[in-house]
Amino acid sequence: MTRQSVHYWNSISGNYDTLYEDAWSRAEDSELSRLLTDLLRRMHARNDNKSGIRVLDLACGTGLVAEMLSEIAAIRQYHGVDISPKMLELCDLRCRKLGIPYKLTEANLDIYSISEAPYDLIICANSGASFMRDPISLLDNISQYLSNDGAYLFQLLNRCSLRRLIHVRFGKFETYSTRGSTYSSHDTARLVTKRELKSTGIANTRNTIIGDGPMTGVFQWTKAFRVNRLIGRLTTCLSHSIILMGDVHE
Repeated sequence: MTRQSVHYWNSISGNYDTLYEDAWSRAEDSELSRLLTDLLRRMHARNDNKSGIRVLDLACGTGLVAEMLSEIAAIRQYHGVDISPKMLELCDLRCRKLGIPYKLTEANLDIYSISEAPYDLIICANSGASFMRDPISLLDNISQYLSNDGAYLFQLLNRCSLRRLIHVRFGKFETYSTRGSTYSSHDTARLVTKRELKSTGIANTRNTIIGDGPMTGVFQWTKAFRVNRLIGRLTTCLSHSIILMGDVHE
């Protein structure tokens, strides 16, 4: 992450939440909530932690994930990390409103050291991990930061997405903009493939790799969302992003 990252995320912070208010984004939020609910259900089946969960939210932004988690789980502590001070200001307001125990850290994820482990859940949603220089190294060692029954979910931009193939076909230099935002753009982020994620060698965890579907970022017709999601489950090929999730097993 660079100074450009700080400028980019600061510049869209005031409008960030509105970018996720359309019908397609709400459908994606519902799907993410379902995936997290399944992860937490498996966690509680092994260890019913009634005191709540400790969460590390990397690239937490304005705290949209904090709000989502507060609706499906008891939170003992929420720790959000982000490079943008303006994003963290909004996250602070959201966490106060939610009334959850929280801590926020302004940090560059490329050099951030996870020092308050273990966590019950580590999440990096909305492709936040793709703005790290080397997210694979973090994933290789994710189990050492998780509790014995901990879980994780990371979402990364797909190198082989339909959107990027279209850009390459027409010789267009691709920059990233959140939900097609016109406020600012960011240089092409760290892209991954399913094969690369499968070869990370994530120790002591069982994981699942799925795609969010090829129409994301290209043809977001809400009535086609379920079909798009089904295609993403069958193959990550052409999906806009890849979701890697799993849990620790002894």
